[in-house]
Amino acid sequence: MNKKSINKNLLREGSITNNDLFEDCPARQSDGNFYDLCRKIAGCKQAENALRGNAEKFSTIFHNANDAIYLMKVTEDRMPGRLIEVNVVASRQLGYTKKEFLSMTPEQIDDSEAYKKIPQIMKKLFLEKHITFETVHIEKNGLKIPVEVGAHLFFLNGEDVILAVARDISERKKSEEILKYCLAFEELITSISTGFISLSSGQIDQGIKSALKVIGEFVGADRSYVMLFSHDTKRIIETYEWCKPELGEW
Repeated sequence: MNKKSINKNLLREGSITNNDLFEDCPARQSDGNFYDLCRKIAGCKQAENALRGNAEKFSTIFHNANDAIYLMKVTEDRMPGRLIEVNVVASRQLGYTKKEFLSMTPEQIDDSEAYKKIPQIMKKLFLEKHITFETVHIEKNGLKIPVEVGAHLFFLNGEDVILAVARDISERKKSEEILKYCLAFEELITSISTGFISLSSGQIDQGIKSALKVIGEFVGADRSYVMLFSHDTKRIIETYEWCKPELGEW
């Protein structure tokens, strides 16, 4: 095998991976430097293939994640800087194209009130390198989306960058609000029931009116009533009523 045939093999990706090839190579005997060069080229080729494979794996994971992912620079004053990469979920979630995103900073997609907390969050991020927090993103059409963000600070190409994974928690927030409302209503009913226990017979009417007022205000109603059905269920008799002061009685 001569140098020319070795060079041809070098052109075939990954073909020089067997020590036997170099053992039989006359260049090894006559030119040790050429042999070393062949070894280095083969090693570089393998490393290049490995890096290409890792890049493809990263891209697949990055763009097929369930959550929006943002990679951003860090400014000199340690604040979130320009976005340098986003996945397809980010575009789908907020409505911006990748090109639009790469000209923006997180401040442009955060709710202005929520962004006021970012300086304190960044201080903690630089101390702990990882932080989870809730904030509000704004879609391109102006709608607000509550998100939970997991932010990681690390070094890339000689500078600090942040990888932020943002999960839409709209449904979770709705469920939390419903649960909170139900618990508060249960507490209200318990309080009213407990209050009735200590009322005398002469205080019952006022107790019912007070209960109607509290319940009406809690649910945001204009009026609340206590109705009785007649024995034959053909008539409904209004026995108690509460209404907002500005509305007055019927």
